[in-house]
Amino acid sequence: MTRAHRTTAPRPHRRLRLGVVTAAAALAAAWTVPAHAAEPAKPTFQIKLLLDPAQVLTPGGTPLAAATGALGLGAASGVEAAEYLDSDSRQLQNEGWSVRVRHDDTDDKVKETYKKRYGIAGDGTDADALADALDQAADDSFDAGEDDYDAQVDLSYDQATLDFSDGKKADADGLGRGQLPSPADARDDVVHDLPGKLDDLGAKNFAADLLAGAHIYGPVVQTDYPATVAGHTAELQVTPMRGAPAGSPYWVELSADATTLTQAVALRGDLEDALDAHGWLLPENAFKTEQILASY
Repeated sequence: MTRAHRTTAPRPHRRLRLGVVTAAAALAAAWTVPAHAAEPAKPTFQIKLLLDPAQVLTPGGTPLAAATGALGLGAASGVEAAEYLDSDSRQLQNEGWSVRVRHDDTDDKVKETYKKRYGIAGDGTDADALADALDQAADDSFDAGEDDYDAQVDLSYDQATLDFSDGKKADADGLGRGQLPSPADARDDVVHDLPGKLDDLGAKNFAADLLAGAHIYGPVVQTDYPATVAGHTAELQVTPMRGAPAGSPYWVELSADATTLTQAVALRGDLEDALDAHGWLLPENAFKTEQILASY
């Protein structure tokens, strides 16, 4: 597969915190400190909650009639195959990075996602904890001036993460529904499109060499259903996979989007209450990437 390389923008200056200084000291520092410190990124928000598969799915993995009615499910809206690439010892994950290859059943491109993740202290409701994570990310040049990466906060049952994702695309010629490139092609693609921030990780060529011989974690194939829960637009995702919760062969996740932390916290509460009323909510965090990397 051949595609033109994507040009990576120069890395912005790191964010600097200045204490109270005298006018003379500030003037002297002006020769070495950027005139405008980088602003933190402005993330979007997504709620991710786990449902009990035994309560909402048939043995074949399709939603039960009761779940279909209560969750306002429509017909399956798409199938998505995905896999992750890392070393056998998951060195990228240990550095907060993940690399995913994905192919939707209606897309003529393979999507590559390079993601950097930061933890957020507490249960995801504290604005100060989020601000601390955003400041840490800005120190690493994941800030408001970064155009290649989309910032998103994922709020799950009682934890939250801050993610920065850079998406690239490769040709999907000859791939059918739910199919992914061969392991060799997947490795070639993610090395070919390696973003600068990941390329700069560790020693020279560390990430490129690792990905060139990476272990393939997966694949997993997810089916999506549009949903309406407690008056909110949402999506139900059903994924047959190893290590799914409650001893089930299926991972069942409900997700919904918000634009602010306040909205996201309220939305999570509404969805949890609606699921709890039926006894369907699992009191676990829905971080599927971690489970796939641990199980494949």
